[in-house]
Amino acid sequence: MNGFKNTRTTAFMSLKLAAVPLLLAGCACGDLPTQITTTAKERGARVEQPVTPRVDTGTVFDIRRGQLFVSRPGGAMAQVPELVRFAFDNSLLPPAARRFLRVHADYLRQNPDKQITIEGHCDERGTREYNLALGDLRAKAVADYLRSRGVRQNQIKTVSFGEERPVDPASNETAWAQNRRAVIIHQ
Repeated sequence: MNGFKNTRTTAFMSLKLAAVPLLLAGCACGDLPTQITTTAKERGARVEQPVTPRVDTGTVFDIRRGQLFVSRPGGAMAQVPELVRFAFDNSLLPPAARRFLRVHADYLRQNPDKQITIEGHCDERGTREYNLALGDLRAKAVADYLRSRGVRQNQIKTVSFGEERPVDPASNETAWAQNRRAVIIHQ
């Protein structure tokens, strides 16, 4: 009888000890305003902390037909890429896209009255529902990055078109690579 009581007590104590870290984690969630969200951790994405980067003085921005153009002092106007390409069945933001997304973020921070729409797109493989969800994840990956660079939530709208608006309607790897994208449109 005494062995049963010790086993039961040990099991109960183990349960209590296992619950303490869970309770502490739950209490700490609201305390840190720059904490990485659980969903971003679960996706394996590396989320940068919110920052307010320096913008070069003298930078000139211009919007032409929904596309962003920029010029540094003494330079000609150049179009900033508005297209982020994704790997197959993936919504992780490619590291190469971050450089030009910073320019979009600079423009939006300097112009808090301006807004963008981010369209998420997929290739034709997968079900319609799956591709709509994946397109949404791709658009939100771009939006999350822009917000991490100081862009306000009310400046960003996301929409998913899934496979409905292909750039190239062919059914081959080249076409599919063109269709896996997120597009930034400035209003």
